[in-house]
Amino acid sequence: LSGAQYALISLRESVDNDFLDAAGPDLKAISTFSVGYDHIDVEACKARGVAVGNTPGVLTETTADTAFALMISTARRVPEAVNAVKTGEWSDWRPEWMCGKDVWGACVGIIGLGRIGLAFARRAAGFGCSILYSGRSPKPEAEKELLQRGCASVEFVSMDDLLAKSDFVVPMCQLNEGTRGMFNRDTFKAMKPDAIFVNITRGAVVNQDDLYDALINKEIAAAGLDVT
Repeated sequence: LSGAQYALISLRESVDNDFLDAAGPDLKAISTFSVGYDHIDVEACKARGVAVGNTPGVLTETTADTAFALMISTARRVPEAVNAVKTGEWSDWRPEWMCGKDVWGACVGIIGLGRIGLAFARRAAGFGCSILYSGRSPKPEAEKELLQRGCASVEFVSMDDLLAKSDFVVPMCQLNEGTRGMFNRDTFKAMKPDAIFVNITRGAVVNQDDLYDALINKEIAAAGLDVT
């Protein structure tokens, strides 16, 4: 890294003063293979005249696909069923075995209806889902589009209402000081006991110990996780 003029990094690398010291004074720019840049100390880079770049929009649809795949596979218990076949647990047909939970017509709560959140909601529209969303402000144009695409309803609500009413809770928010650890013991207790939590944003949005306890204590039904 020493003497480099440009650095191309991933989410695994943390850019702080130690990183910048190691790079040396020739470093001109850093770019990350991600939309989020919470692993980069932007102020430290700014102080040294190092430009910072990210990749917004590149993986919007891919990430929405991943989130929807996690929601369906968790709801329908696909990983458990596959494992049962592999281990020999499955032997014959049983009418109520691993039925899981319907996605069709479910109420899906989305925290943050930005690019990825909206792309995810478009997929839910194909399943006739009702959408509750929270964030800084209502998005009437997005609501209109989702209704036209087939959502049963779309409503901007408080976080408390979203947690209390949603069958699936899906954070799509950025990681910042306001969202760090926002899913904790109290948040999970506010969810329905048969609700499923899906996280494809940042692991630090969730208190992982509290999520573990919520699952063990059956305060929520399941979790589909892309990040921890």
